[in-house]
Amino acid sequence: MIAGPTSRRRPSPSWQSKWKSKPLSKTAARPVRCGDTLARWQNETVSNVQILTTALTVPTAFLAVLMGVLLNNGRLGDIRDLVNRRVEDTKNLLEAKIDKVDAKIDNRAGELRILMEKNHSELLMKFSEMESPLSRIENERRIVQ
Repeated sequence: MIAGPTSRRRPSPSWQSKWKSKPLSKTAARPVRCGDTLARWQNETVSNVQILTTALTVPTAFLAVLMGVLLNNGRLGDIRDLVNRRVEDTKNLLEAKIDKVDAKIDNRAGELRILMEKNHSELLMKFSEMESPLSRIENERRIVQ
């Protein structure tokens, strides 16, 4: 007779049978109603290995996350300092450029003021030159009338 895949039973390793959790009573475990949130199965116990695993993994994971948060917070502080330094450098550079442009504008405004005063003086001289012959013509005209 040919044995099927279900007819042959594998022996379980010794460590599995040694650490396997056992129910408190001899009755078979029954699923609990959906409304019960305290336990999924009735009459099921937690083995020492499960308690040890939980006791070691949960605090370890918590500490790993906590250290990650603290290190990232330190990194964020470093990034904040770097950004503040770069902003301060840019601010100083812009202030220097603005001061330089302001000095150029003041210099150019001074040159334009001098040029305007010179042109004003020349214009006044031209008016005074034109005024004397004109006043002489007006005086002669008054005499003639």
